[in-house]
Amino acid sequence: MHRIQHRRPAQQVLPKVAFRACSEPYIHMGNHAVNRNGAESRCQGLSYRHFQYRSLGQLKSKIRNGVEAYEATDLHYQFGSHWRVLGAKSDAELVEVWREMIAEPDLVFDPAPVKSLPRPSSCPCSTGST
Repeated sequence: MHRIQHRRPAQQVLPKVAFRACSEPYIHMGNHAVNRNGAESRCQGLSYRHFQYRSLGQLKSKIRNGVEAYEATDLHYQFGSHWRVLGAKSDAELVEVWREMIAEPDLVFDPAPVKSLPRPSSCPCSTGST
């Protein structure tokens, strides 16, 4: 298996959430928060490495699929605007976007070893009924 080994040095601005299964969860756009049993939570204990795109082919596919999903809704343009901006680009323009991404200065070599960490007890996503 070929693994991603480089990432941006700064952490992502928006958090992601992970949660125990429950009946009828509502996952917010971008997976940045979740409502479980009516209450919103944002898990502060989740640490992750963000590898947004794995290859040029995966970038094109992800963008095209994302734009198609947004176009199937009546959501305001402000939702998914970054998808729509990239989706308006031609394949040749996406090649340039990809080249700029992989040439970013200061990328960190970080092959993300697989390991299991204990869940923080203070994480609100780990409590509540299932």
